[in-house]
Amino acid sequence: MKQDANKARGKRGVKSTYNTKILSRFDEIFEWRRDGHNAKNIAKMLGISENCLYQYKRKHPEFKELLEASSEALVDNLEDTMFRMALGKVKVKKTKRYIQTDGRTGAENTKIEETEEELPPNATLLIFSLKNLSPTKWRDVQDVTFNDMENAKKNMDTVFAEMKEKLDKSENGKLTLPTN
Repeated sequence: MKQDANKARGKRGVKSTYNTKILSRFDEIFEWRRDGHNAKNIAKMLGISENCLYQYKRKHPEFKELLEASSEALVDNLEDTMFRMALGKVKVKKTKRYIQTDGRTGAENTKIEETEEELPPNATLLIFSLKNLSPTKWRDVQDVTFNDMENAKKNMDTVFAEMKEKLDKSENGKLTLPTN
């Protein structure tokens, strides 16, 4: 134990900046990265240079793992948000401020009105998600080979019948996808 403490100290017996500014703040650093802060912002919040942050990342495997895990958590959050936006399952809070002036006294009163609304499905994100989740089915160009026109007609009829069935089952003409 004494060796570990000595190892953590520099040549003059002073604790290293890594131990005082980084190691003790792993939880905060994870949250910052997960919430979208980049290396430059994190370094600034820690009171170190960005260069120093990268040096610690190279020198300390546990710090590198922390940054990688928090980046993965950020990507997971972004993917979840993108998926919910694609399906129209994101609510947005809007705040409006009104300043009212009393005609008699001239006093100003601030009125705050908050509303919450659900964003509509985002077709662009939906297409992007489908192309990435099922590229062979949703790519722009499909490789289809028909031996004869009769088979081609049957395939088209099947596709249109499936689309009609999905639209008939939808509420208000909106398609809904299953959620996990």
